[in-house]
Amino acid sequence: MEMSEFFKSIYALTDGKPSFKIFVNGEWLDSVSKRTAEVVSPNGLQPIAYVQLANKEDLEKAISGASKSVGAEYDRLAVFERAKELMETYKEDFVNDIMLESGKTRELAEGEVKTTIERLGLVSEDLKRVKIWDRKLFGNDVKIVRQPIGIIACIPAFNYPLFSIASKIIPALLGGNSAVAKPSLSDPIASLMFAKVLQEAGVPAGALSVLTCLSSELGDELAKDQRIQMITLTGSTATGQHVMSVCGIKRLHLELGGKGSAIVLEDANIQNAAKKILEGALKYSGQRCDAISRVLVVEKVHDELVNELLKNFDEYASKAVPLIDEKAAQKVMRLVEDAVAKGAKILKGGKAERNFVEPTLLDSVPLQARIAQEETFGPVIPVIQVKNAKEAIAIAKESTYALDSCIFGNRNAMKYAKMLDDGSVTINNYPSHGTGFYPFGGNKNSGIGREGVGYSLLEMTRIKTIKIEK
Repeated sequence: MEMSEFFKSIYALTDGKPSFKIFVNGEWLDSVSKRTAEVVSPNGLQPIAYVQLANKEDLEKAISGASKSVGAEYDRLAVFERAKELMETYKEDFVNDIMLESGKTRELAEGEVKTTIERLGLVSEDLKRVKIWDRKLFGNDVKIVRQPIGIIACIPAFNYPLFSIASKIIPALLGGNSAVAKPSLSDPIASLMFAKVLQEAGVPAGALSVLTCLSSELGDELAKDQRIQMITLTGSTATGQHVMSVCGIKRLHLELGGKGSAIVLEDANIQNAAKKILEGALKYSGQRCDAISRVLVVEKVHDELVNELLKNFDEYASKAVPLIDEKAAQKVMRLVEDAVAKGAKILKGGKAERNFVEPTLLDSVPLQARIAQEETFGPVIPVIQVKNAKEAIAIAKESTYALDSCIFGNRNAMKYAKMLDDGSVTINNYPSHGTGFYPFGGNKNSGIGREGVGYSLLEMTRIKTIKIEK
């Protein structure tokens, strides 16, 4: 694993591999415990680096420094513009890292870096969307202002190791808050590299800390600490529910699990629907919260759709990558095996080796199968035949998840889109969110709040009303 000279200060070599430090109050440090964890690449499941395991003393130092930095005066727009320039300079380092530590293809890694650079360039748009007003009301002067919440714990998911943390830290700092970030240990290096970029760009000491740690040791400590005024987390529904149970009274933004349905109506363009479903389900081997993870197709076009899926399947399946680890692959295979035991038919794939799951197409999947209801997070497309659109909508609305879905059809697609509970519905394409121009987030067990340009900043600031009596 090689990096530009720019990143040399954030790691040392141990046994010929980089051992990355934690970033606390503007300093790159070994953890107090001196313990480390291996970072294992999904490509071959070989260790590629080490990271420090922060403990309670490291966390205390980070939170204490963050407390003193809330509302610190610095030119945030200039800092993010400089960070954008640095990201462009060192984008190849980020691309190579993401490919190695998360197992993404070059195309996907380049897309993630490009989107992060674009996000850094949109901070002025964030500010435009946050309204502050000053007016006379009932004879009084009234000012409505937005102020920092305080310290925000930023907890990203593994599947977008750079963009997920950037989309949390950028609005947190832009709103005048301090941020304490805890990246996934599955692929934490991109988060540390991003911290180095922000440090060099001029984020003051204390405003940002990034701690690699075991969730079992520091996760609850971070969530419970009452000096943390907000938690923004992307992860599983189970993780979100646990955080809610221990965090106490504080603001939450939770982007959690999903069970994205692709509803295919009688008047859909079946050729287009099949291609979009394949891409939406198999991109990054389905390791995306907005992935299509079940297809509800009306019986009149079922056979045509399945034939189109089969005809184009190998083209999209050829881009599959290993899952993040063997545990993830085992979970996916248990879902496939359960579906087959309950009557589903394997039309493609259906096997796994270590952490690689073959892209799999299942037909005749009963609603009683777990894969028809549970989040998959793997490269499996369960096809469920329904009588009509009414039945498809009813099945979709019964889900405990409501993050993202899509509808393929023309005449009544908008009507049905409005009937779904999901936070986002895409018509005639698979769900995709890019840099976040639109609000993104779920309902029900899929989360609380919305991310996106401007929307995250609204979540990460608080309203104050100042009334001047005459």
